[in-house]
Amino acid sequence: MKNYQNKYRSQTNRWAFWDYSASAAYYLTVVTKNKQMFFGKIIENEMQLSEIGLFLKQQLDNIPAMLGNIMLDTYVIMPDHFHCMLIISDDDFVQPMANYNGGDVVDTIHVDTIHELYLRGLRQSKLFTKNHHLHELSIDDRIKQYKKMRRKMTIPLVMGKLKMQVSKQINILNNTPGKTNWQHDYYDTIIRTTKDYINIRKYIVENPKKWKR
Repeated sequence: MKNYQNKYRSQTNRWAFWDYSASAAYYLTVVTKNKQMFFGKIIENEMQLSEIGLFLKQQLDNIPAMLGNIMLDTYVIMPDHFHCMLIISDDDFVQPMANYNGGDVVDTIHVDTIHELYLRGLRQSKLFTKNHHLHELSIDDRIKQYKKMRRKMTIPLVMGKLKMQVSKQINILNNTPGKTNWQHDYYDTIIRTTKDYINIRKYIVENPKKWKR
């Protein structure tokens, strides 16, 4: 992830050999195909959701119901994309608290909370690689095998289901059966520190105000 002109953007669209079912805070960006503005309009720095935008909001709000250990932290729906932060927790994790008061994000998180979660996820990912003997394969076979397994991991499954449901609804409302409405992939960042968590959360919340820029 890169802080570019004070905007937090997902820089890559996968982390090599990371277990996307592992404990961590994930920052995700999903964009419509050809940046079609399905989800509404920005009016006076506020997002006004369309019917499809409201459906997307419903699907995002339903994410925690899919799995018991996944939290929907923060999200914003924009005319042609959305950003969200998902947290896959474990038994030792206490959900962070960051209060947004319209100006600054007030950090009330223990300084190491997000970093500790990331380190646990890193250990899980290394164990995943070891248990599946990926380290014993050639690099080409390792990548091929990992990509097959990644499809069944938590984050790809959740994002895949959400994209499918929203695309289906878009096609029903627009009478465009079978049309592809999302970019093929999405972008993600695994959040490593509390500082990054605070800054990304602020960026998500303030996104509508920066739309014209």
